[in-house]
Amino acid sequence: MSVLLWDIGNVLLEPIHGKILDDIFENRNVNMLKEEFKKLSSEVLNKSFIGKISLDETWKELFNIAKISDAKTIEKIRNVKVKRNTTLLNYIEKDLTNNYEIGIISDLSQIGYWVVKNFYKDFLNVCDKEKIFISINTKKTKRKDKEEYFASIKQSVKDKSCIFIDDEISNIESAKNSGFKTILYEANLKWEKANKKLIEDFNKLKRGE
Repeated sequence: MSVLLWDIGNVLLEPIHGKILDDIFENRNVNMLKEEFKKLSSEVLNKSFIGKISLDETWKELFNIAKISDAKTIEKIRNVKVKRNTTLLNYIEKDLTNNYEIGIISDLSQIGYWVVKNFYKDFLNVCDKEKIFISINTKKTKRKDKEEYFASIKQSVKDKSCIFIDDEISNIESAKNSGFKTILYEANLKWEKANKKLIEDFNKLKRGE
């Protein structure tokens, strides 16, 4: 059985980290330009992406940057939910799970994975637990480790035929260079059009076109 591996942000869910950072910045209690906030928060998330800091430490450092200490504000931000790509999630569950081993390759911080585990368990439940490749567990990221990362994943699934779906061309190229079949999810389109094109591209790939 072939393996079908999905990115999460921009594909199955709206971007998780962008939503959280926007909420933190909007509730800041310090005079700070957005560029400065992005720089400082990126430094925190980069540690969190590869598990160098815990979930609680990630939240604490981000709130410290924005000087947020109000318990109600913190709780509201921590309970963030992001929009689901319901059409695509249903397509995976109803049309693909019988013929493919479903998995994930995604760069998620401690916070990103916490959001997925708490609010989107149904998607995790259709995944093969041995094929969930999350940066905080692998200690690697698609963007930084490129072909080396994808090659190690290919080896871990015993060189089965793998299809990888992602919205970033650089990730698609790295996966392709490591022996994956790939489909670019065109997230610049609205989800309705992007989903339709993805399904068309997927059917073409199955037919060998």
